[in-house]
Amino acid sequence: MRIHGNYSYVSGNYKLALSLYERVYRTEPDDYLLCLCIAAVYLSLASQRRHSVIKNTNALVVQAMTFLHKYYTVRGHCQETLYNVGRAFHQLGQVHLACHYYKQVLVCEPQYRNGEAYNLKCEAAFNLSLIYQNSGNKALAYQVLRQFCTI
Repeated sequence: MRIHGNYSYVSGNYKLALSLYERVYRTEPDDYLLCLCIAAVYLSLASQRRHSVIKNTNALVVQAMTFLHKYYTVRGHCQETLYNVGRAFHQLGQVHLACHYYKQVLVCEPQYRNGEAYNLKCEAAFNLSLIYQNSGNKALAYQVLRQFCTI
């Protein structure tokens, strides 16, 4: 059912994906990845431009933040959670909050699994540079990219 939910989400059928994810959530409420998927669906629904279909965008954002908080709580404080929370705020246009979380990623140590580092600093720096560029601060955008994304 989870895979069908993933397929529905990728296909843009957000309501079906949400229904399928919520069925799985009833049996696995502490699955952090499932909480992230549900939050992503709510964010996608809230971001849709068809306002005639979506009546209460604020309620969708609250639901998304609720599941995002549960994801953060269950998964714990790490680059992954900080990046995903920042990305959610970025999608909602709350760039001041997105910047806060992206900057936290830049100072957080990468995680290691099976001896391999999983480092999201370059991704966070890139998104931060986009925010800086859009605000007109091209020098700071370049500085962040040079510091964290240069090989």
